[in-house]
Amino acid sequence: MYLPVHPESQALWSEWARCWPWLRRTAALAPTHDENDILATIAWTGRSQLWPAEDAVAVTEVITTPNVKVFNVWLAGGNLATLKAMFADMEAWGRSIGCRVIQIMGREGWQRALPGMTRSAVVLTKEL
Repeated sequence: MYLPVHPESQALWSEWARCWPWLRRTAALAPTHDENDILATIAWTGRSQLWPAEDAVAVTEVITTPNVKVFNVWLAGGNLATLKAMFADMEAWGRSIGCRVIQIMGREGWQRALPGMTRSAVVLTKEL
């Protein structure tokens, strides 16, 4: 069973150091956050959750809107088979805290890799 590391757990720091290499590649694709920014959302603000596995990792957040609580997977890296296996536990955890939607913003390949996910938007970017 996969669960997020509690932000006050001593294990957070060793898991972060072990898992960061997988996230580094993903974070480079989304240049809005660097390593310190991502770690801050997990360890200091508690806004995000770190989901470590043996050979993969995900970072999630809960977004509360006026009409729905959304469980957002915003960074993931490592072994694709492991990440796919983690999704059932992430969905269950999201439901347990009142989320009605799980979403992931990422490359098109995620739609093929995660059956049951449907495309609801396209994110376009342009460097200025």
